[in-house]
Amino acid sequence: MARARDPEERIRERNRRLIIKAGIGIFARKGFDGTRIAEIAEASGLPKANVYYYFSSKEEIYTAIIA
Repeated sequence: MARARDPEERIRERNRRLIIKAGIGIFARKGFDGTRIAEIAEASGLPKANVYYYFSSKEEIYTAIIA
C-alpha cells in the first residue's frame, strides 16, 4: 500500500506550484528582465521570503518554468 505524503511535503509542493504559476503569467506579460521576485510573490500570495526559500533567484524560477 502506498504511504500518504506528509502534510509538510504537500505544502512544499503546493507553494512551488503557486510560485511557478504566478511566474508563468508575469514572465509572459513582462518578460524576464521586467519581472521582479516581489511581483511573483504577490501574485502567488506568498511572502517574498517564501519565494526565496523555494527558489534562490528569478533565474531558478524561470528555469523551472521552461524545463
